[in-house]
Amino acid sequence: MDSARIVLPSEWKSQFFVPLPAANGSAAESISRSSKIPVLDSEQTESSYLSMALLNIVFTDIFEVGDVNRGGKKFDRVSRLNATSEAADTEIILDINTEIYPIKISDKFTLTLATSLSLDAVAAAASASTASKKETWRDTSSGKSLADEYEYVMYGKVYKYDESGGKNLATVYISFGGLLLVVSGEPIDLLVGQEVYLLMRKNS
Repeated sequence: MDSARIVLPSEWKSQFFVPLPAANGSAAESISRSSKIPVLDSEQTESSYLSMALLNIVFTDIFEVGDVNRGGKKFDRVSRLNATSEAADTEIILDINTEIYPIKISDKFTLTLATSLSLDAVAAAASASTASKKETWRDTSSGKSLADEYEYVMYGKVYKYDESGGKNLATVYISFGGLLLVVSGEPIDLLVGQEVYLLMRKNS
């Protein structure tokens, strides 16, 4: 997880932390900064939720849409986005159902990849085990979910991981029921065959 860029949802920052500068370093740096700030909840319940969320997140960054349907639109309800991270060090190609989640050129959004939506320690540990029972995608037994902080969620599987681009560069290919995500940039802590959630929300 050392290579992921952690950008906490603004709602979480306002509730649990004093204001932080925009995250422009590594995940380790971001987590290190936030871990020194006291949690306001005396029972530390919300702190546990936040810790689980960070444990499950393998990548998150803010992107700006540079192009939509480059080369022509191929499906009525699906558009292919080309987007670049704010730091210009990561590029993505993303197929998205624009009938239910419209998006256009110049829109900015946060994209997160997570191995679980659960904010429960037991469920998170179980989802990390290949021998465990498959996590229920809409399980809300804990009352909270990582998806609560986002607007659009997909569930898929890593089918290709290419590190031939050079040192500290990798391209990850993920299929969400036929919808494609390609992430090109720093290596991400994912394996071929691993199941993953994609979460998005637009930034104002």
